[in-house]
Amino acid sequence: MRVLNILARRAANYAPVRHAKPIQANGLDTHHDDERPNGFGQHNLGAHDQLRLGTQLLLGCSFVVVNPRSNQTLTVALVIPARNEAPRLGHVLETVISDPRSIFDEIIVVDDGSTDNTADVARRHQGVHVLTVSDDQPGKGKALRAGWYQTRADIVVTCDADLGSLQREQLGELVFGLVRHEGLRLSKAAYDNSADSSGRVTELVAKPLLEIFYPTCADLVSPLSGEMAFYHRDVMTLDLPTDYGVDIALLISIAQRYGRQAITEIPFGVKQHPHQPLSTLSQQSRQVIRALFASLQDPYEALHTFTSLSWPAALSEA
Repeated sequence: MRVLNILARRAANYAPVRHAKPIQANGLDTHHDDERPNGFGQHNLGAHDQLRLGTQLLLGCSFVVVNPRSNQTLTVALVIPARNEAPRLGHVLETVISDPRSIFDEIIVVDDGSTDNTADVARRHQGVHVLTVSDDQPGKGKALRAGWYQTRADIVVTCDADLGSLQREQLGELVFGLVRHEGLRLSKAAYDNSADSSGRVTELVAKPLLEIFYPTCADLVSPLSGEMAFYHRDVMTLDLPTDYGVDIALLISIAQRYGRQAITEIPFGVKQHPHQPLSTLSQQSRQVIRALFASLQDPYEALHTFTSLSWPAALSEA
């Protein structure tokens, strides 16, 4: 009988190691001051181990993810970029850490040049590793890449630090959605399609542009959602933006390399997070537009396609 794809983890395989020196992450001066697990990578489990660990599962131990095709365990890291999110970061961390079915071998909070006590909030949570990006020009993409370079886990999960609606099991569902089928390479959260939960930049900028330039991706409900899971090796060679455009750039890169069928969305319900001022939304919109146009192989041909679209009759007659 095949054991469940989620098995109990032997904690002895992940002895904590302390790093005291700064670590270079893609040219960035980064520092971290917490313990992190050692020995990340794939661990092949024999039938005896599966049976024993499956028994431990029933006793309420922590869980790991097992590739159903290769029968190898897959380590999972959670990377949370955070800039001035001290009032909201605690909820996200407490939700993840309190989950008795947690699958995360490592939780990394990347403090992206915060001027508040975001890093201190993260350090108060046991097992969270704090990575500080020292840079004059902070950006979400830069923070995420620093976290990706810090971990050696097989699967990376990302989550925005201000997600007030996060529930315990949701991030794990992203991972299980990813490993469920061999052809999947990216699993993203999908929020209820409304102006409040989906986002104005999503509805007014990202979706119309995807419909025009990447029509195969036009059916995605939440293309800019920051909650996603992917294989670590798939992103390490990508040239992604350092700013808010990172989410759509990663999505397009996966679609270009593996096809739209390699992307799945997991329902996350209604999204609750702070509303941003128009000045911030305008900046985010420009970054999304820049990222999408940078992904086009022939921007001039794309613009020609855009200008030759059939406009509504009422507009053309005006």
